[in-house]
Amino acid sequence: MSAIKQALKPTQHKPVKQLDEITINQIAAGEVIENPASVIKELVENTLDAAATEITIEIKAGGRQLIRIIDNGCGMNKDDALLSIERHATSKLRTVEDLNNIFSLGFRGEAIPSIASISFFTLNTCTHEAGAEATIIEVEGGKLTKHEPSVRAPGTSIEVRSLFYNVPARKKFQRSVSADVGEINKIITAQALSHPKVRFELINQGKTTLKADASHDDNFCSAMGTRIRSLLGEAFYHSLTPIEHSESGYTITGYIGDPLYTRHNRTGQHLFVKQRPIFSSLISSAVTSGYGTALASSRYPVFVLNIDLPSNELDVNVHPRKREVRFENPQALASCVAHAVQKAMSKHQNPISQTLPNTDPLPWEMPSIKPSFTPPPPLEH
Repeated sequence: MSAIKQALKPTQHKPVKQLDEITINQIAAGEVIENPASVIKELVENTLDAAATEITIEIKAGGRQLIRIIDNGCGMNKDDALLSIERHATSKLRTVEDLNNIFSLGFRGEAIPSIASISFFTLNTCTHEAGAEATIIEVEGGKLTKHEPSVRAPGTSIEVRSLFYNVPARKKFQRSVSADVGEINKIITAQALSHPKVRFELINQGKTTLKADASHDDNFCSAMGTRIRSLLGEAFYHSLTPIEHSESGYTITGYIGDPLYTRHNRTGQHLFVKQRPIFSSLISSAVTSGYGTALASSRYPVFVLNIDLPSNELDVNVHPRKREVRFENPQALASCVAHAVQKAMSKHQNPISQTLPNTDPLPWEMPSIKPSFTPPPPLEH
């Protein structure tokens, strides 16, 4: 009998059964955790949500052998620490209505149990309360093996060892170590750009490969500029013009490239919404529209922009890995962005487009789709 006929052959009925928690978490990990970079993204988001001002990330073998993240955030007490390894346990939501006003980077309560189900996982945490006792938790492939008092400074450290050790199918299709290291660098760069008042350090195989000291500048735009110089280089920074613009409830802050400098693709475009790294070809197109005729055809401007808007106008719960967002009023936001660029670029007259070298570390790859929207009218002078 052929394989196809065998597959179509009726089989004995199997009863429906409730899946156990370990299986459920491993299935969830399939959506949330693609590779070591996914683990780091989720855990760094948690440290930022915990108000950490110092974050150290250490990796070995591209994160497959070891991921260690240490922060000085708020930490957890022993009960919360134990609850954190349970699926859909989170301190960031209480009701479905809270989804309309999400202020945190993470909110689903899936990351830690998913990661712990496919690795040897250790959590060591302590709150900042006077006399607080630290707690250490160890989980092996989703099974709790240790939960007892510990000793550490306030904050949290997480170790993830032997990622995917019990999921051979996932382990088989992992990319090269160098590819994982490259993506991890992009993720840390993105979060460091959008959180200039947080110190970041990335250690790969015992060597520091990325370090960004915390800014003490209370002006977000200025602090971001310092971070850009540190991470993206002097040449990139000096091609930029600062932008601070508010309109219709939206605030656009950051830097846009001088029209003298362009790229052949969107790799110089770094976009954040409420300090969250995102994809948005809508915003990319709006920025391009703001330059008018200053840009040559098929050239792309560079920028580092953060957009702030009311939380109820933003839906971040549209993608398993939170890479995409949905705007309530995309047309109004796009017009605001284009106006902001027009305003900043109004001093430039008849620029000659040149190409900016494509050598900077990048937080992500921007999509190539360009949604259309109606450009705003030119600014009056």
